[in-house]
Amino acid sequence: MLDHARFEAAPARRTAGPAVLAAAALLALLPAAAAAADPPPAVPPVPDLPVLGAPALPAPVVPDAAALAAPPAALVSAGCRGARRRSAARHRRGAVRCLVNRARARAGLRGFRPNRSLARAAQRHARDMARGHYFGHQRAGGPSVERRVRRTGWRGRHVGEAIAYGCGSAASPLAIVHSWLASPPHAAILLSRELGRAGIGSSRAPISCRGASFVLVAGRG
Repeated sequence: MLDHARFEAAPARRTAGPAVLAAAALLALLPAAAAAADPPPAVPPVPDLPVLGAPALPAPVVPDAAALAAPPAALVSAGCRGARRRSAARHRRGAVRCLVNRARARAGLRGFRPNRSLARAAQRHARDMARGHYFGHQRAGGPSVERRVRRTGWRGRHVGEAIAYGCGSAASPLAIVHSWLASPPHAAILLSRELGRAGIGSSRAPISCRGASFVLVAGRG
């Protein structure tokens, strides 16, 4: 079984309110080749409190503690088309990419370079969560993050995944990225010096609401 560190930031839930947002992050060390023989581990329900698997992986290097704080929304969103509104999936993905790379630039980092394999893995998982009405890095009985990225052709050794969904006003790319940056486990992926390539996926929310789900998969080749 692969060692991994797993962080769950919030449970998926239904709500009667106008807006809800949930997010989770996972960091994983991939083997040199895909391990096809091992059965996928059982996935427990998303917990209410953060949990850390053991043994933990070394976390990606983050520039400094100050970079973990969410920068002002106006500064991050400037020049990112569609950052503040719900729109088609293609525009949502572009807005998230722009917002994340602007945050990386403010932290003194190069922007994530796009990668087709990681983008394919991210989009497939966003759609799978929407179709399966679940929120997590792995559906019950489904492939792990490691298997998912290997199936798309990714051959890097490290990968990090941040997922989120929002309903109502919390479904905009800006709201999603802002929440990721305000959470240390998520910011450790978005602002990592080690992870330099990324793919973005987006689909409808996994619960019944006017919203959207988002998946960012970042890796080091």
